[in-house]
Amino acid sequence: LLRSGGCMNCIQSTFSKSMRMDYMLQRLNAQNKCDTIFRSDSTARILVDYYSHHGTNNQRMLANYLAGRVYYDMGELPMSLQFYHDAADCADTTQTNCDYATLLRVHSQMGELYKRQFLLKSSLNEYSKAARYALMCNDSIHYIIHLNLQGNVYGLMGKEDSALIIKEKAAAMLYNLGYEEYAAQTLGSGAAFLTEQGKLAKAKQYIELYRTKSGFFQADGNTKKGY
Repeated sequence: LLRSGGCMNCIQSTFSKSMRMDYMLQRLNAQNKCDTIFRSDSTARILVDYYSHHGTNNQRMLANYLAGRVYYDMGELPMSLQFYHDAADCADTTQTNCDYATLLRVHSQMGELYKRQFLLKSSLNEYSKAARYALMCNDSIHYIIHLNLQGNVYGLMGKEDSALIIKEKAAAMLYNLGYEEYAAQTLGSGAAFLTEQGKLAKAKQYIELYRTKSGFFQADGNTKKGY
């Protein structure tokens, strides 16, 4: 059906409105996961309007989250943030089927937007929520990612000690999971904090680990192509 030239017309004529809306929602979600750059809000608006009165809490949350992603790509950051807030409000964490995977994405995007505005306490709060929801859906990697992002925010706050503690914890977890390159990248990003504190020997150790284990460098010390 999807390979036929008139697939959208077939869907519109064959299925109920709820099925058509679900198809549009999943299609927009797939486009987002494929890093599509959105230039129009028409589909997102249709979905938000429909799911404001129909569907499940999870569908409502996803529709608002995707609208936030659309407006982010269109450069409408206040609109984007508002839709992320609306998406978070749609989540029902009392339900066993709550879509924590989408909820963590919502709070992750909010954390990034707040960081760009240098609203660091708000950014830290959103990254903390994203990490918590990553645990709720047994996503160890995204938990560590958002732990590391919290470390970056602490660094921007000038709290180098807190930033280093978090980054070293994240790196240890990555090593335990077998992600040696990511662990080296995480520790490498903490070298600047050590330098600012005058802990040059440890900073040198982290930089050397970054150069030899991060996967970004060739044997001769030059960066690999593309980095």
